[in-house]
Amino acid sequence: LFALSGFAIAQPLLDVFGKAPDRFVFRGATSRDIWAFALLAIFAVPVVLWLVELGVQAVDGRARRGIHLGFIGLLVAAFATQALRPLVSGPVLIAIALTVGVLVAALYVRSQGVQLWLSVCAAAPPVFAALFLLASPTSQLLAETNTLGVVPESSRAPVVMIVFDELPLASLIDADGTIDAELFPNFAALADDSHWFRNTTTVSNFTWNALPAIVTGMLPKDGESPLADSHPKNIFTLLGGSMDLKVTESISRLCPVSLCALDSRDRGGLSALVNDARHVMRYRLAPNPPPEDPVAGNVEDEAAKEPEKLSAEERKVDGRSQQFLDGLDDGSDTLHFLHVLLPHVPFRYLPDGFQYEGPSPDLARDSDNWLDQPALLDLGRHRHLLQLGYADEVLGQTMQAMKDNGFYDDAVLTVVADHGVSFLPGEEIRALDNSRTDISDEVKSDIMWVPFFVKEPGQTEGTVSDADVRTIDVLPTIADVLNLTLSWETDGQSALGPERTGEIKGFHRSDKAGDQFLAGPLEQLDADRGYEIVLDHAVDRFLPAIGDPLRWWKTEPDADLVGRPLDEIIGTGTALTRTASSLAASSKADDVDLSSGFVPSLVLASTPHLQAGDEAVVSVNGTVWAGTKAYDLGDGPSVAAIVPREAFADGANEVEIYAVN
Repeated sequence: LFALSGFAIAQPLLDVFGKAPDRFVFRGATSRDIWAFALLAIFAVPVVLWLVELGVQAVDGRARRGIHLGFIGLLVAAFATQALRPLVSGPVLIAIALTVGVLVAALYVRSQGVQLWLSVCAAAPPVFAALFLLASPTSQLLAETNTLGVVPESSRAPVVMIVFDELPLASLIDADGTIDAELFPNFAALADDSHWFRNTTTVSNFTWNALPAIVTGMLPKDGESPLADSHPKNIFTLLGGSMDLKVTESISRLCPVSLCALDSRDRGGLSALVNDARHVMRYRLAPNPPPEDPVAGNVEDEAAKEPEKLSAEERKVDGRSQQFLDGLDDGSDTLHFLHVLLPHVPFRYLPDGFQYEGPSPDLARDSDNWLDQPALLDLGRHRHLLQLGYADEVLGQTMQAMKDNGFYDDAVLTVVADHGVSFLPGEEIRALDNSRTDISDEVKSDIMWVPFFVKEPGQTEGTVSDADVRTIDVLPTIADVLNLTLSWETDGQSALGPERTGEIKGFHRSDKAGDQFLAGPLEQLDADRGYEIVLDHAVDRFLPAIGDPLRWWKTEPDADLVGRPLDEIIGTGTALTRTASSLAASSKADDVDLSSGFVPSLVLASTPHLQAGDEAVVSVNGTVWAGTKAYDLGDGPSVAAIVPREAFADGANEVEIYAVN
């Protein structure tokens, strides 16, 4: 039983999870959890089966032999199912696997050679566990990293660092190259107090490579994970020898456990890992499995999906950001670090912190590619900008907390994004689909250009630099501000020092081969061409009604109707026709509780009397709040739009769709 369960269960589990250290980080697993997971993988099933046999023997000694053979057949069938699935599927797979199980059980009865072979194979499960604990990518989580640097007392200052995720520069700025202060007042306020390096580009399109580059100053290399063992020389080990560390990481563990306590939020630990393992085995043993392994997916997206059940009073920040903000009560020699999955998908926040439910991440998305559905793509970009408004709120609360606790003026405040994201019909979102090689200049530009701000201690006036800066320059710039000499040679350089020369920028397009993450090929773009595209994609070209208090909601088409009562619109001669529709969100609109922090802002409706491309508006309680166009993804015409919190009242709300004739 021990041998067969090792091949049928332990080896597959330890192989899958050994290649997924991010899963253990996501679950907040300690080294004890990792050891316990390995032991459970090899011992849990055979011990349970053995105890069942003992129970049967206590009742009927002869029956134990039959139960034992049955268990042998089932374990062999489980192994055969996984081995044969690339060749066959469905009932045929089950039939063949069960036949193999019966045959091996029969051979076990008749052949001492088979019995001896299984006895010898009992040595395999400990070998599987040893490989998992000592040689897999996950084994890096068991390694310790010593501190490298000691900051001289004369150089110490509070350091506050926020890394946003999936934030392109184009979403923050207007076509004149300035930050849109109406939509993002806190980013604009930071620019007024800091050095804004407007020509900053990322060096990778994937967080697992992009985030380590920021905290190490090093370009991505093949085989590296976002773990301290892969990147022992980083900002945490640089400052951790002489400064306190208050670190909130979302999907990485770049701060060694010896320096940083594990995330205090309840991420599930060992029990959640066991549940993940159950899903993996269900997937591997299914005759017709779903297309994606439950552990092989992007844990970054999964981490971002965590719901935050907040009251109206608490809705201003999500739980992970709140943990970071709570730590800003100390202005002494401390590094406060936050990597937050904002405005990363799934889009669920309004700028004021209210949440809404909807399809995740977006209706027009197919893996890492956008469908050629302009109306849905505009909705996706709109939701992205609204969530960026919420990220601006998190930044504002950070700056206010620093001021309230008296160390804003004395601190080094650094804000950067790991990479951007693109919104173009039929194009890639982040160039993660390595089957596509035709990356357009527009996609490259949206991914590459990101915001980067550094406020020095005592700085009160902002500067804007258009020097060629890369995200590998973030750490050297912080070290420069602190008057520190790094103990390792970085690929980056201080953005406050001599400028780079050259006209070409580039980023590494991440890839994965087996259990190894690769830096990927270098994608390049002319710097002037890229920045020209950034300005062309600026936010005021999408939300153009500058100065309008309802600007957040006045997207085309029919932006002029937003905020107006239906009676007033119809009275002016504009032809609106109420359409028969099936509102997916109608039940939620019938029972709104604003104190919950949730509103049914995303309106989804099937509209059989419209055709794809027809213009429509969404009204809530007699006022138009969104203009949109019908679309058809193959299951009939529908509309989708997002409306503000102000549209709703407690209790029942009337949501209607009108065709614009």
